[in-house]
Amino acid sequence: MATTTENQEALVYKWLYEPISSENLDIRVLNLEAGPDHDSGISCWLNTVSPMSNQSFGLFEALSYSWGDSSVLRDVLVNGQTIGVTPNLETFLRHRRETDKTVT
Repeated sequence: MATTTENQEALVYKWLYEPISSENLDIRVLNLEAGPDHDSGISCWLNTVSPMSNQSFGLFEALSYSWGDSSVLRDVLVNGQTIGVTPNLETFLRHRRETDKTVT
């Protein structure tokens, strides 16, 4: 039987990974918020955008987020919700983050 924490995590992941439209060629774009220093928490916003629409989302860097050891997870704040990510992804986000501007 699932615990309360497991149920809460399942709801967060269901919200985070809602299906995107293949018809519109939708993609997910992550906006990584600026951080004051290397050790501060990571916060970002995940948005679904469609290159087929007139919506402008600017330049972005592509990254696969699912590599590395998933048996140990680190916390990252996404759209106000704490989720667990692999250490490789957390390390990349920490090093890629700017101190004075959002990175997409």
